[in-house]
Amino acid sequence: KQALEKLRTEAEWFSDPKRLKIEAEGLKWMGKQLPEGAVPKHIFFDNEHFILGMEAIPQPHDNLKELLLNGMLDFFLAEKLGHMLGIIHHKGASDPEAQQLFEDHAFFINLRIEPYYKHSARELPEAGTFFEKLIEDTLKNRITIVHGDFSPKNILVGKNKIIYLDAECCNFGDPVFD
Repeated sequence: KQALEKLRTEAEWFSDPKRLKIEAEGLKWMGKQLPEGAVPKHIFFDNEHFILGMEAIPQPHDNLKELLLNGMLDFFLAEKLGHMLGIIHHKGASDPEAQQLFEDHAFFINLRIEPYYKHSARELPEAGTFFEKLIEDTLKNRITIVHGDFSPKNILVGKNKIIYLDAECCNFGDPVFD
């Protein structure tokens, strides 16, 4: 995986490719906390060209977003997802090394707060006060390690396995965001 400066979106959206280092560290940290295979294994990180090498995800697997859009509703899967996210949050709350490693919020702000909360505040000025308070609370609550992009599009479902992807917004922050 190689990080690009301009993200592949319709809007002009830029982010420093150095964000891939956070993803590499996130994969390594989560790989130690979660069951085997729950995140792709980190193989290498090229800090000069911002290239992350990780294991390929074995087939067959499905993207959770596609499954949900096609009407799949599996309460056992939802319970397992919640349990695994709970592991991340529980272990992150008591890991001072990880908290220091993921202390910087810059990419979380650039990739989550700006395009979602601040954009929404601009589009809905009548909700501006709500979003300002939400941003303030989100950034001041430093509780645990947060994936930062815990979304069905970043979750693969394989045979008896859930696989998390895209940890480039990983930070020490507010677990409510996940």
